[in-house]
Amino acid sequence: MHRFMKKTSMWGGILISSILFGVLHADMIGAFLFGLIACLLYLRTGNLLLPILMHILNNTLAVISSFLPASWFDGVVIATREDIINNASTLSVLLVISSILTAYIVVKLGKGLSKKREEAMSALETISE
Repeated sequence: MHRFMKKTSMWGGILISSILFGVLHADMIGAFLFGLIACLLYLRTGNLLLPILMHILNNTLAVISSFLPASWFDGVVIATREDIINNASTLSVLLVISSILTAYIVVKLGKGLSKKREEAMSALETISE
C-alpha cells in the first residue's frame, strides 16, 4: 500500500491495494471492501495488528459457518428466481443496513487521514535529514 501511495496518492494507494486484495479472494466485492476498511484502519491507528486481527476474526467466522447445518442457510441462500422474490424484502434490508454501516466505517476511518499522512511524511523527512 505504501509503495502505491508513493507512486500515486494516499487514496490511490488504498484503492489499488484493496482492489488487489479483492482480486486474490473469491468474493471480489466483499474482499475489496474488507481491504479498504483494513487499509483505513491501519492508516488510522498505525498498527498492523488490528487489521490482522480483523482478518483472523473474519476467517474464523467463515470457518465456523462452514460447520453449520445446511438448513441454517435456507433464509440466506438464493438458488432460484423464486428465492429472490420470496426473500427480496429481507435481503434488501440487509443490503441497506450493511451498505450504510460500511459507508459509515469508511467515512469515519478516512476522515482526517490526509492531514495525518502529511504530518507523518514531514516527520519522516525531518528524521532523514
